[in-house]
Amino acid sequence: MSKLRREYVIYDDNIASYNDEPDLAKITLAVKSGGFPSDHPVMLKCIDAGVGIASDLELFYRFFPGRKTITVTGTNGKTTTAALIAHLLPGVDLGGNIGAPLFEFADSSRPIVIEASSFMLEYCHDFRTDIAVLLNITPHHLSRHRDFLEYASAKKKIVAARLPGDVLIYNADCEAASAAAKSSPGINIPFSVRGETEGYYAMAGGIYYLGSRLLDVDAIPLAGKHNLANAVAAMAAVFAFRPGAVITPESFRGFRPFPHRIEYAGSFKGIKHYNDSKATNPAALAAALAVFPDERVLLLCGGKEEGADFSLPVGALKAVARVVVSGENRERVARFFRGAGIDTEIYPDLASALDDLERHLADVTVVLFSPGAPSYDQFNNYAERGRYFTERIMRK
Repeated sequence: MSKLRREYVIYDDNIASYNDEPDLAKITLAVKSGGFPSDHPVMLKCIDAGVGIASDLELFYRFFPGRKTITVTGTNGKTTTAALIAHLLPGVDLGGNIGAPLFEFADSSRPIVIEASSFMLEYCHDFRTDIAVLLNITPHHLSRHRDFLEYASAKKKIVAARLPGDVLIYNADCEAASAAAKSSPGINIPFSVRGETEGYYAMAGGIYYLGSRLLDVDAIPLAGKHNLANAVAAMAAVFAFRPGAVITPESFRGFRPFPHRIEYAGSFKGIKHYNDSKATNPAALAAALAVFPDERVLLLCGGKEEGADFSLPVGALKAVARVVVSGENRERVARFFRGAGIDTEIYPDLASALDDLERHLADVTVVLFSPGAPSYDQFNNYAERGRYFTERIMRK
């Protein structure tokens, strides 16, 4: 850490010893944490005073511009993809939004795989990465970003400062990700799980690169088509970063899904219960439902109101037998499901929904807790929400 200057002031609303407003005349750069609102009075005063604002990702790059990096972003799947890349590339670090702060790796010289959120990217200016992975861009965090355009612009900053030799792995199945690739010069490599592309793709039970079969789909130890896309993206990033890499079915051995992502929570009255608290937007909810096409699903959903359109593809609704909605956005979510002709009950919060859950179990084979919305109306984060659900189920 010897390269880092130690002259700094910390401001935090939630810690009494750190909530004295800083003297902006002595500040040259404000480093904003992801959870700190962009419209906070301190941020607005920084802007008025001409103080530069950067994220920790931008600051990390400024201190270590020569560090080899693979950076993953997207609305859904970035944690799984980043972790899988690190699993397939022994000898790299893994940090960022995935949990380990980037500056924990300040003394390391190893390449680093970074999971980057929109909050980390929105205040990037000079940041560039050797390999960028853009998984998807769908409406999310609209309570923080003014609209989808602002959110998408933050995501696209992953390639805003790229050099001609930098690589972008992008999802050809996502219109917004494809648009970002078209507008960004450099080496662009598409991936798809819907059909053949000029890059990596999954079809007919195999994973291919330009027509050459690399691996059987069965080798991927993750459920769901969305996770197949994550795995294909991870493989593409590994081969771009280390062209001589060899990936076999054994390469995936020992990799496990992260908690709160379609995680089996237990069985009650012979019905399997799954915790998918990480589903914080409708696209993630739709992906979770696609894992259970032949089941009769009791869906528990709802959470913080973000004002975004809540709708699911018709195909995602085929497995839904009935819906229990709770949380701040419950009325609007219930209108969608009732409009689709699905039996829907409303509860004010998750606790009351789980208190009455047994009444809704008739003729269902799976209970899926997949909120499709953020957790902040009732919980500090999705992990706390997921633990609460699982603990309640285990007590039955």
